[in-house]
Amino acid sequence: MPSSSLRRRYLYQLIAKLVMGLGTSISVVITFLLIFSIFPPTLRFLGEVGTQVFGTNWSPLFEPASFGLLPLVLGTFMVVLIAVVVAVPVGLAAAVYMSEYASSGARRIVKPIIEILAGIPTVVLGLFGLYFVNPQIVQRFFADWRANGIHGARRWNSYRHFDCSNRCLTCR
Repeated sequence: MPSSSLRRRYLYQLIAKLVMGLGTSISVVITFLLIFSIFPPTLRFLGEVGTQVFGTNWSPLFEPASFGLLPLVLGTFMVVLIAVVVAVPVGLAAAVYMSEYASSGARRIVKPIIEILAGIPTVVLGLFGLYFVNPQIVQRFFADWRANGIHGARRWNSYRHFDCSNRCLTCR
């Protein structure tokens, strides 16, 4: 017969398993409820738009509205490609430097900074890049900085649409 401390430990483990199982079940149920609540409006929208989602133009605010997804998909791939081209070499170089070449004093200073940066959510870093870094780079290297895929997300928020000739619902 197990001792009382072992029985108590088994009881705590059983309670922990039940609480974790309940938490997992609740998150799965909430996820399915979200999917099922989004599904009917999506079907209605796709019924209204039809095969237009396979188009090459995304201008939901213009008349007539156009909902082609190709610009969104290509913009996503462009941002991912640029992020990979920048992040992989910089990350590998930093890792090799920290593990092989950095002195213990430099490692003592740089390692906590990298750990703090790793704790910042990527959404915060992305918004920082979108609002502070991106306009400087794009204005310097691209002539028509308002019409590029990287800057497109901010375009609608920061100024009136260029060259819309009042076809846009926002500018009317």
